[in-house]
Amino acid sequence: MTNPLPPRRTRVLAASGATLALAAGLLAGTTPVASAERSGTTGSSVSAAAVAGPAAGEQARRKKKKLKVVWDSTTFNPGGAGVVAHGKVSGKKRKLALQVKIKGGWTSFGKTRADRKGNFAISGALDWYGAHKVRITTKGGGKRLSKSTTATVVPYYTPRGNPAAYSYISGMHTERRKAFAFNPCKTLTYAVNYSLVGDTGLALAQQAMAQVSWATGIKVRYVGPTSNVPHSNYQKPVPNPKGVDLVIAWGSLAQVPEFQAQNKAGFGGPVKAVYARNAKGKRVIQTRTAAVTIAAEYFDPNNQYGFAQSFDSTRQPTQGEILIHEIGHAMGLDHVPSNPEEIMNGVTYLRYPDGHYRGLYALGDLAGLQTLGLGEGCTRPIRKGGRREAVVDVPLARD
Repeated sequence: MTNPLPPRRTRVLAASGATLALAAGLLAGTTPVASAERSGTTGSSVSAAAVAGPAAGEQARRKKKKLKVVWDSTTFNPGGAGVVAHGKVSGKKRKLALQVKIKGGWTSFGKTRADRKGNFAISGALDWYGAHKVRITTKGGGKRLSKSTTATVVPYYTPRGNPAAYSYISGMHTERRKAFAFNPCKTLTYAVNYSLVGDTGLALAQQAMAQVSWATGIKVRYVGPTSNVPHSNYQKPVPNPKGVDLVIAWGSLAQVPEFQAQNKAGFGGPVKAVYARNAKGKRVIQTRTAAVTIAAEYFDPNNQYGFAQSFDSTRQPTQGEILIHEIGHAMGLDHVPSNPEEIMNGVTYLRYPDGHYRGLYALGDLAGLQTLGLGEGCTRPIRKGGRREAVVDVPLARD
């Protein structure tokens, strides 16, 4: 099977280094000893610190809190070098954290400890497309912060399409607060039912989830196989196993009658959702669980309507395309039927100019997923009476 997606460690496109340091306080000037004639006291003297007064103490404190940083790597591909920096901090064996800015605050993605002389090197994986503010901070008492810099995570391909071409399951993209979205600060766990498609299907699902993570900044973790076929009951999908946020499954036409009833190759969307507060305290919708079911009959590329078992093909549309399309629904995106270059088009799969079909998110898909991701900050459920969560009615799965 052709595997067009690169390994998790990819070549760095461009390295950008810049020295950013907090300015050290000015050293206090030395005041000469006062003469007996000026002081009026024979043999007495006045120290520099005494003459300088509070200013000297403040300057000394500023010097003590020094944190110097050199940014070694700030432009890279997902799975690449990540953010890399080194520097020096005053104090022995200080703990340091690498942080990225999100709405409502900062979140850590790397940590280290300085040596006895205060020297440190730190790195962190930031596999999240876009330009992000990053900084280094110390932990514990006497907190110190570096100036922020910009880390840029570049897709390993050139996305096509229209960055304005996306919409949410609940409506057009101007209605972000009504969109369904997972809490981006929580690792998204997923299970896969690949009993009808074998290990190839599992590998494809994992590659699809990597793309989702790169687009949203949400960490994802595969937790194992499942026997669930979520849309065997289209009107009321099978609940996810405990601890599983997203189920991805292949089911037969017999298991999912709605495939034939609607003449569809897959379904995807939220299964359970609650009202929540975002980083600004506004009411939003938080997806608790979601599901994807794909027709196993279309896994056979020799089938008249089959999909290639890959993310790249010159012959026919790919399983990669249908996977990231249906997972896009699970993440909260809807169709954009007027934009055939987008994966979320929902009408057709369009070849690239070189004749290939590729399972890659386009500009509109990426822009929509970005608004549903980590950059929007954390969300927390609203509870009725402090206990029960306020449940939201979930629409039927999209195809």
